[in-house]
Amino acid sequence: MKFVSKSKYLVLSKNGSLKGLKTPVLGLMVLIWMFGGSTTFGEEELPWIRVRPNIDLVQGFSWPVGLPIDLTIDGVSYGGGTTVDGSGEFSFELGGIFDIQQGDVVRATEEGGFFKELIVDSLEVTAVDVSENTVSGVADRDNPDDGGDSIDVSLWPDQGGCYLQLYLEGEEQNWSVDFDDLDELCDIVRGSGVTATRRDIDGDWTAVDLWLPMPFIRVRPNIDLVQGFSWPVGFSIDLTIDGVSHGGGTNADGSGEFSFELGADFDIQRGHVVVASDGETTKELIVAYLKVTNVDVNEDTVSGRADLDDPDDDGDTIDVSLLPDQPGCYLQVTADEDLKWFADFDESCDIGPGTGVAVTRMDIDGDWTAVDLWLQDPVDTDEDGIPDGLDLCLETEIPEGVVPTVKLNANHWALTEFGDPFNFDTVIKDNGMGPIRSYTIEDTAGCSCEQIIEAKGLGDGHTKFGCSISAMDDWVEFVNQ
Repeated sequence: MKFVSKSKYLVLSKNGSLKGLKTPVLGLMVLIWMFGGSTTFGEEELPWIRVRPNIDLVQGFSWPVGLPIDLTIDGVSYGGGTTVDGSGEFSFELGGIFDIQQGDVVRATEEGGFFKELIVDSLEVTAVDVSENTVSGVADRDNPDDGGDSIDVSLWPDQGGCYLQLYLEGEEQNWSVDFDDLDELCDIVRGSGVTATRRDIDGDWTAVDLWLPMPFIRVRPNIDLVQGFSWPVGFSIDLTIDGVSHGGGTNADGSGEFSFELGADFDIQRGHVVVASDGETTKELIVAYLKVTNVDVNEDTVSGRADLDDPDDDGDTIDVSLLPDQPGCYLQVTADEDLKWFADFDESCDIGPGTGVAVTRMDIDGDWTAVDLWLQDPVDTDEDGIPDGLDLCLETEIPEGVVPTVKLNANHWALTEFGDPFNFDTVIKDNGMGPIRSYTIEDTAGCSCEQIIEAKGLGDGHTKFGCSISAMDDWVEFVNQ
């Protein structure tokens, strides 16, 4: 046993007796923890660690709450000061820091000197056969810290009784369990997980967890695209919509994904029944009603429409997020009785050119209707610095082609060849006096003096000498309204 302490723990010897006690306690794993004036007995109370080498994670369970924990692997420190939480647990996530391998010596130590140590066992899950309900793997028998060469295999989320234990025999390295051998109905299905564990002699675990991803489809009716995710690699996928084939023989790629770009071949609409199948897994989605009707880049809001009575919908919720991913910029909303929905992002989330809006609805078994909308950089056809969507006067010429026909007077404005091309120019009087005024092409919403004259029906004086102060002020007030 490796229950060792300088302060808070008594030492448990291998024969089960507590050193310092006159009467040996045979065959019983007992730890006396003298902490806070209490004494605790029982194997279920003992601190232990679990090492999951496939994801480089070290966890602790049933440890005294609030104690700092130090972690070493093969004598090298990989973390200190992590504190045991209120559930008696801690974790060290080493992904990208250290690749845990078979034979590594992992030790977790609390401040009083008590430690638990595990030599990482040989354990691997090599295959999960959903159709045969079996799990297979590889493990060796020569680990000196092993407690009986047994392997425990269970399904999760917990199905109740879906647990098998096997023993390696001889030099056997390959192992397999068949959950059909149990009386309970234990089905390995996609969307569930498999856990294989080996315990050492004092209750620490080497564990391998394998999650079987649930295949799902995403239908994007605005661009007539059907996509699949988390499908078995290499399987051939057939697609039907309302019972009519729209493609077959497309294979899930190395990432478990596929796509059918229907484009001009088929217009996906609300209510269509989309089915993707590889012969073993079939996913079906009734396309939900989902539209984006407005994106306000100034207020950072998104609004749209969605129905409430979709028979395949799971709760009428709508997920709205920004693209590329902006952390925290995700909202979940619902449509009102008028079928309208509204998402108002806070000031830390910026909607603007080059960003996108992703709106999705998920049905009851995880398939999505989705609408993606990307905001392109604004188009400025006449190159006057004002995007077409905000420009009241397209085809603006800078400098102006006509105004002024005679000369530019003081207190009159036009876009000339002098100075900043997007600022209106005027003339300063000989005494250096001039109006306390300035106007930009943004102030006039992309309109030149010539275009203001035409729009307002102004007289020839403005054409000859430029737009007057009153003409400019009236126009700016008009466009601001």
